Amino acid sequence: MAANSSTRYQEANLTYYRARWEDLGRSTISADRSATERAIDFAYRVAGLRPPEKIVWCDSPVDVERRRKATWHLEDPGPLVTQAVVHDVLAEGWNSAVRGSLAYIRAQIGNGLGPDNRGHDQMGLQAALDASANAVGWTVGSRLSRIKSRFGSRRSTKPTSFSASRWFPQDCYRQFAMASCFESSGGGRPPELEAFSGLSVVAAHTSVMVPHARICWVADRPEIIRVDQLGRLHSGDGPAVRYRDGWSLYAWKGLVVPKRLIE
Repeated sequence: MAANSSTRYQEANLTYYRARWEDLGRSTISADRSATERAIDFAYRVAGLRPPEKIVWCDSPVDVERRRKATWHLEDPGPLVTQAVVHDVLAEGWNSAVRGSLAYIRAQIGNGLGPDNRGHDQMGLQAALDASANAVGWTVGSRLSRIKSRFGSRRSTKPTSFSASRWFPQDCYRQFAMASCFESSGGGRPPELEAFSGLSVVAAHTSVMVPHARICWVADRPEIIRVDQLGRLHSGDGPAVRYRDGWSLYAWKGLVVPKRLIE
């Protein structure tokens, strides 16, 4: 009986934190930039890297790529470090945690989180952002810089597409939810997850991050996010998502649709 009670408690607790992270993903409050920048510095150090020399705030994920390509020839951002700063740290910490501190939660409620908790509409939003950002053209100066890099330039940075460079924090909400669940149960922060505590702050305040060794680009949250009662992106009289630079997405009951069908 006690075991069943404990299991129900963990399930309820995990449901709460999943909802909390999903609410963060729908927040339109502008980011706490100071806290986010400190968290980015910490994330780089955890990965064994020096903090970036510059953190560039942008108005949308597409604005990230616009600024990245516009300044490519003016300053070398350094090599792309998304794998080291984000994916390696998350994978190592998560795999260690589910074998250690989080093992008892998984023993009680199984995986608990099920599949990736992004809805089809969120994946549609990410696909639309990828397409728009990848379509951003290189400036003349940046094109020349890319050509030089192909012919033995000392420049260390090789051009990469937006979709191959970015981190969408929503992809990792389920890990952050489970870590929050454990911490709230009285166990404190799992030691294996301490390493990506900085990333959880970045995830809570931004919509995308493109980290290079010297420069890290991040985008603020959207200024508009509209959903229906089921939490799906939806708006019948305007964009369902609009970022601060005007980039917009139209959706009906979670389905991404052309602007002309709404306005």
